[in-house]
Amino acid sequence: MLNHARKIIFVWVLLATFFTAIPAQTDTQVYFNVSNGKVHKLSCHWGQKCTRNCIVISRSEAYRRGGVACKVCGG
Repeated sequence: MLNHARKIIFVWVLLATFFTAIPAQTDTQVYFNVSNGKVHKLSCHWGQKCTRNCIVISRSEAYRRGGVACKVCGG
């Protein structure tokens, strides 16, 4: 009986751990300079100054395209 109770508690703890460990699937938008491949946060001064070659895309897409983090904001 005690062994069965331990198994039930183990399963509940395992399920609770699994469901609390799943992060929210949000992908931040960034400026991506298509000319030099720099990735800037939307709050970055250099990203805001970029008007000719920058597009706003998701961070994961920018790095998938070979983007490199800005040295000032970290992309």
